[in-house]
Amino acid sequence: MKMAGIEKIKFFYKQIINSGLPGRLLRAKFFAATRPIIVSWRLTNRCNQSCLYCRLWECEKKEQKTIDVLKRIDKLFSEGIRFFVFTGGEPLLREDIGQIIGYSSKKGIYVTLNTNGRLLRPEKKCLEGVNRLHLSLDGPEYINDYLRGRDSFKYTREALILAKNQKIPVFLTSVLSKYNLDPGNINFLLNFAEENKVKIGFQPASLNYLGSNQLNPFSPPIGEYKDAISYLMKCKIRGNRQIINSVSGLKHMSYFPEARKIVCFAEKLVLRIEADGKEFSCGWGRDKDTAGNTCSACWKYEPLEMNLAGTLRPEPVFNAAQMLFS
Repeated sequence: MKMAGIEKIKFFYKQIINSGLPGRLLRAKFFAATRPIIVSWRLTNRCNQSCLYCRLWECEKKEQKTIDVLKRIDKLFSEGIRFFVFTGGEPLLREDIGQIIGYSSKKGIYVTLNTNGRLLRPEKKCLEGVNRLHLSLDGPEYINDYLRGRDSFKYTREALILAKNQKIPVFLTSVLSKYNLDPGNINFLLNFAEENKVKIGFQPASLNYLGSNQLNPFSPPIGEYKDAISYLMKCKIRGNRQIINSVSGLKHMSYFPEARKIVCFAEKLVLRIEADGKEFSCGWGRDKDTAGNTCSACWKYEPLEMNLAGTLRPEPVFNAAQMLFS
């Protein structure tokens, strides 16, 4: 192994130890009280895209004022939380997003930005203070643009290139719906991730529209969905390094939408803040004080992987560490 590779591994494990992740996982498993490791913060419900399986942009537009966001950042930092994910909607629609990111970054917070990329431009310096960028990709251009809107594939690719030029790691999220389950599409996504040296996570389009109680007609047909997850599991077991999901996570997702009760550690490890400032234990709207309850609705790969890390099984623990530090 080259020295550069060895040093990278040493740095990776040093980050894990310094973050206190091992101790927090132990407390999450064996004790009732613990501090979250990561904050997922929906800064706005507004969006400049209308993805077919989402109605979040129709939700209430109430948002916290800049001063209230900055005060909350101070409070969370004082509680020892060092990982923030700013998401939406489209967070770049907030005129103060640069101020929010810059303020967090100067405090030493590791900032992840979820965006569709449409508003990212080199001259706007939108990525200053961002440690990692999350983008969405559901397939080749004709599929992605049908699901996420005209030119969405182009903006995702341009945002990826911009981030890589600034040496900012990129994660991709692919939502599995009725239109992108075939092996050819899955292979396209895996090849795209490999060619661009990025990680990609998979999760199903929910039974209801995101942000609504209305049934989602684009939710994946169960048989085809299970075949797609089975294929991803085989790829992961064979050593595919681009897939973010752990084998344990993919196995859980293979049961969608069947209820599979699990003890939720994610709510001990993750704090969710909505656009109006309300706090929850996760993006499904569970009360933040219900730690330890069983849950059957964990179909988003990020909280699921954090949840599985709480079991202390080696593979999901290592996978969650990669999600935090890579």
